[in-house]
Amino acid sequence: MPDRYEWDDYDVGRADVTIPAFGWSIPVLMFPEEGRQVTAAMEARLADVLALTTEDRDRLQALLWDYMDFLFTVADFGVEQQAGESSVEAHRRFFEIETPAATLAQTVARGIHIFEEDDALTHRLAVIKVEDPGGEILMVIVRDGRIYDVVEDGAVLSGYDVDPVAPSEQRKALLK
Repeated sequence: MPDRYEWDDYDVGRADVTIPAFGWSIPVLMFPEEGRQVTAAMEARLADVLALTTEDRDRLQALLWDYMDFLFTVADFGVEQQAGESSVEAHRRFFEIETPAATLAQTVARGIHIFEEDDALTHRLAVIKVEDPGGEILMVIVRDGRIYDVVEDGAVLSGYDVDPVAPSEQRKALLK
């Protein structure tokens, strides 16, 4: 846990942290509602993120792989298919993500975001912002100390508080 935060003119606290199971050294940004105070609940959510396990890393790897397959199925990035190759296979080749491990390896962690307004939620929710292999910014939702799901940047965390259908399950259902 950080000993102290550097505060900007907008009262956003920043510190550098490491998620050992992922090998990621990234900034954490704390967004208090007023002033420069990090609440105990905010610190608890940060502790959840820093305590993620290799099991969580494996779950994130699988979620990112499925997310990229979803994108490659519903969007066209202008990748030309080779003979006998599906569109999804062509995109995997182009982006050099032939395996779930390669997908995670090419994902860049950008930072952890924790908002005081989420202190009131039922579950402990935090966000790890990442850039996927295609350059899109995604939110990795950490819920109660576990990787919950991956969603597009800009999602509102309260929507994932009380047992919604996981976005990954919604994507799978859409493709059926």
